[in-house]
Amino acid sequence: MRYRTTFAALVALAQPLAKVGWQSELRPLNTTDVRGMTELLAQESEGRRTLAWIWMAPGAGEGSAGDTQDSLRIEWCKARARAHRWTEECQLLEEEMHCVLEFQEWIASWWLDQVEGTVARLPEHEEGCIVYAYRQAEIRRAMSSICERAWKDVPEWLKIEDDVD
Repeated sequence: MRYRTTFAALVALAQPLAKVGWQSELRPLNTTDVRGMTELLAQESEGRRTLAWIWMAPGAGEGSAGDTQDSLRIEWCKARARAHRWTEECQLLEEEMHCVLEFQEWIASWWLDQVEGTVARLPEHEEGCIVYAYRQAEIRRAMSSICERAWKDVPEWLKIEDDVD
């Protein structure tokens, strides 16, 4: 409350005293600004976390520079760990996408192999078993094609993330 009162007084006095530029360092204090270094805003995700401006304002750590530096180091380490986890998740995503496509191709081939080795219990079932195997292979290849189309841009997105780092 004291800060808001002082800020309002500075705003009122700045014009008559011809003081300019001070608002680049001191800003209006919003309710969302009053939070710890590690707290997230509702709309922020772990990967897009921002430090509240009050932690960067002049005098934020006066009298306890060591504590502020320690807090900033801790936050930097946490952010770095999150970035490394994100990179690992991207690598896992690429590998999982590759495995899904490989599995779909393998299972389609397996179904086609069943055509040659079809052992129907009754001869009249043989044609149905063959058609069923072809249909299953077709379904698996269609699923693979759908995945490839849906994921076609993912490698480019992951490359963009790498370029940002």
